[in-house]
Amino acid sequence: MELKGPPLSVAKDDHNNWTKAAEGFAKKNNVSLNNLETKTIEGKDYLFVQQRELGQLVPELLQESAQQWISQLNFPKNMRWGSYRTRYIRPIRWVVSLWNSKVVPIKLEMLFAGNQTRGHRFLSTGYSKIKHASDYEKQLHGLKVIADFEKRRQSIVSQVRKLEKKHDCHVELDETLLNEVTNLVEWPTVLIGNFEKEFLELPDEVLITSMEIHQRYFPVFNSKKKKSFGEKKLLPNFVTVRNGDSKSLDTVRRGNAKVFVPD
Repeated sequence: MELKGPPLSVAKDDHNNWTKAAEGFAKKNNVSLNNLETKTIEGKDYLFVQQRELGQLVPELLQESAQQWISQLNFPKNMRWGSYRTRYIRPIRWVVSLWNSKVVPIKLEMLFAGNQTRGHRFLSTGYSKIKHASDYEKQLHGLKVIADFEKRRQSIVSQVRKLEKKHDCHVELDETLLNEVTNLVEWPTVLIGNFEKEFLELPDEVLITSMEIHQRYFPVFNSKKKKSFGEKKLLPNFVTVRNGDSKSLDTVRRGNAKVFVPD
């Protein structure tokens, strides 16, 4: 690390002796006057000193910083559970903390970090041991959890585009809602449902607000190709994202349609 000091014109007197300014700069940085260097910046000479800052081992840094990192994560709504002081979006049940294959001993309230995690609540069972940090994402995928936010998001978008082609429609993906839904699911499965056509007598804004704000659904419109020959038209359909696989989608679809009652 390079530290800049006073100008050389101030650091030495007319007899080329070190001044109090130079001595103070050397003392402040725990170096001798002989270790001071001179560099020219924009035509003017300055004193400099080179210092080497000792680093820390990564596991030590993780151990010191992990609890602070977690406490600094901000969400619109946080909660406390039990008698713990920690606030988080949901209760923390376990913590995985690895540096390569070594467990970093982190303590969060009464929880001690380890190398075991759990997958999707309904699509996997029991705990799974993570042997190496590099295995984490792949191993979670086997437990039906897509750990990477961007990959989950892209999975949703890709499935929506396939539905558009299949049903000859256009699904409007509001960015804010898409990000929220991505954070609500671990293993996204996209499906299309429908509601009573009589609801279309209501203003589009009412239906869209009810879908997006209350149910986290995406509104469905006539396809872009059809819009080029006429006006944009809201259809009696919605697209939603299930946190699970594709089993019993008809039952899920009926349940989602049943709760859609525009306010």
